[in-house]
Amino acid sequence: MNALGNRSIDTEGANLSATDVKVNELANLVGFPVEYLKAELLIEGEELSLENLREKVLAYLDRSVSTNQEF
Repeated sequence: MNALGNRSIDTEGANLSATDVKVNELANLVGFPVEYLKAELLIEGEELSLENLREKVLAYLDRSVSTNQEF
């Protein structure tokens, strides 16, 4: 049984290590345009390491929470 919202990622033919993330595949997975992700997460280039992606997402969340204190 699959959980709701899970999507498979096609890695056939990819020459990336398990820790590399292609921005266009990430955009496809999460359903946001590539340029939007690059602008919001401050990503340059077409791929980044998983660790770098984690850092960028945490920085984005920190920026978002600090500017939106009303919950």
